[in-house]
Amino acid sequence: LGLSFHDFAAHGVQLVIVEARVRYLFPARYGDRVAVAGRFRDVRAASLTIEYTLTETDSGRRLAEAETR
Repeated sequence: LGLSFHDFAAHGVQLVIVEARVRYLFPARYGDRVAVAGRFRDVRAASLTIEYTLTETDSGRRLAEAETR
């Protein structure tokens, strides 16, 4: 959606991370360009999960998968 945590706060929504998980697949090195894509899952009235994929932009290799709740 292109929103930052500050954007949510400006609308009176405070996001609190109660759980974070990361599965590292390949290392990222200094100088690598990394794209981070996220999507909402399990959106409820007072909680949601955000899934992330981190991809090295030059090779297209998936570096990590993560989620926060």
